[in-house]
Amino acid sequence: MHGPSPPLRKLSGKNFGLLEISLSNCQSIFPKATGRVSLEEFYQAINVSKPSFIRTEADELTYPLHVIFVMKSRRACLTEAYF
Repeated sequence: MHGPSPPLRKLSGKNFGLLEISLSNCQSIFPKATGRVSLEEFYQAINVSKPSFIRTEADELTYPLHVIFVMKSRRACLTEAYF
């Protein structure tokens, strides 16, 4: 089973309400590592964007481009094969 799509994960990572809850949970589980981390620092660490060849780890630009490419490729294959 697949997890949430990257755009959904990205949106949840930009929601300060959810991040505040997540940071609180992290601070209670890992107090030494996250005890002094501010919400702003947590937000910046969670929302690092970088290109990747792995589709599910791609940044906000390359993932939608991948989806568009796949759909156009499939459409082209189906058009050639069946029409």
